[in-house]
Amino acid sequence: MGSLLAGWPSGFFRLVGVFCFGGIIAIALNLAWLMDSVVFDPSWEWFVGTRPLSDTSGGLSDFLRLQAGNAGNSLFGWGFLAMAVVPLLLAKGERWAWAIRSWVLYLGGVSVLWADKNEFLDIPLPRSEVLLAPASLGVAVSAAMGVGALQRDLQTYRFGWRQLVPISALLAFTLSVLPVMGNSFSGDWGMPNDELNQVLRLQEKEVDYDGRVLWIGHDDLLAASGVPFSEDLTLSVSAGLESSFLDRWDSGESVGDPLLEEAMYLALNGGTVKLGRLLAPFGIHDIVLVGRSSPLPSEGQIQPIPASVEAALGRQLDLVRIEVSPDVIRYRNVSAIPVAAAMPSGETIGKTLRSFASDPLPNTGIGLPSYGPPVLSFEGYVEDSVEIFAAVPFESSWELSVDGVEVRESVALEWATGFSPGKSGSVELRHHTSSSHKIVILLQVLLWTLVLVGFLRMSVGYQRSLL
Repeated sequence: MGSLLAGWPSGFFRLVGVFCFGGIIAIALNLAWLMDSVVFDPSWEWFVGTRPLSDTSGGLSDFLRLQAGNAGNSLFGWGFLAMAVVPLLLAKGERWAWAIRSWVLYLGGVSVLWADKNEFLDIPLPRSEVLLAPASLGVAVSAAMGVGALQRDLQTYRFGWRQLVPISALLAFTLSVLPVMGNSFSGDWGMPNDELNQVLRLQEKEVDYDGRVLWIGHDDLLAASGVPFSEDLTLSVSAGLESSFLDRWDSGESVGDPLLEEAMYLALNGGTVKLGRLLAPFGIHDIVLVGRSSPLPSEGQIQPIPASVEAALGRQLDLVRIEVSPDVIRYRNVSAIPVAAAMPSGETIGKTLRSFASDPLPNTGIGLPSYGPPVLSFEGYVEDSVEIFAAVPFESSWELSVDGVEVRESVALEWATGFSPGKSGSVELRHHTSSSHKIVILLQVLLWTLVLVGFLRMSVGYQRSLL
């Protein structure tokens, strides 16, 4: 669009070529994730997560100043815009064309935010900072063209009002740099001093934490991907108390997700006082309510947890409340069972989740020792009167063997995997990589090979043209 408005259509075709080549590289780099999240489960949520509709804060003036929300000094923010205007007044030729392209990119990003703020869009969008990134790039490119215009194009004009533009540009640059200098004095550039992982790690006394964690909060505050929940919240499950960006990998909806949501809604509506027992088959040992991105005294994004959710969890008899920090609350599940456990025969296989939770004499089982990484496996010795329960979806490529003899899997508690060995012996529970996943990895290697071959051929052709 910018190339057409600038009258340089040839640049449009070059830009399309660059985007196509960059898209091929992006597909090669993220093929496994794209196959899991887009091809097998196509939805808009794979891109934006579970963010609510029209969650954008701030107004048009904030967006024009490249600020998300109402924070910051408006006088400083206008300095970026003033520097981007310079090439429109002075630049000529290709520099002027690039300035037009940059302004189209800048105004396009601002327009999307403004449309989302006024609820003109029926789809959730990423955070304001993400949408402002291309707009910021447009301002940066336009400012760079302005520097070139001051060096080359200004001297081609007669003496007049254009000679005042450098002074205005210098003032705008000063306004833009002052906030950066202010943040640099502390040395941390405004980054939080503490992380949620650090606070939770200090509370955890066990050396080996063998349990899952259910996180409840706004999607922007959670590291792990999840499913939408009541009152613009998100439910996500991670393998431990310490989460990372790797937990953002979205492998699609699991067969246990609807049951997990049903249990949470049941507790929210006052239908149970033993939520921990309902969550036990999912391997959940803790529930963490996250209301801010970083614990106090660090500053961060704040999205308070509704009082109704705290009240619902406070009514549960098998959840112990642990105050982590303001707006961050942890509940320990005293009814939890291990992710892989030896249970009495008939305790889980063939039973429903409700009948398991309503058992007057619940059994938490005995956990199997885990080994790994890189491939997590469980081993131990069992008697003939027990069954093995694994808190993983049924038919999810987990295999159990007793003394080297493979045992057939069964459905346990409506969603999980159970094994009934029927004899005593040494058991090994391990994950078997599916053939479809191996094929995707081979396709990724093949695609990378094609990209490298194409790049080498282009490089050789360019070098020959210079000879």
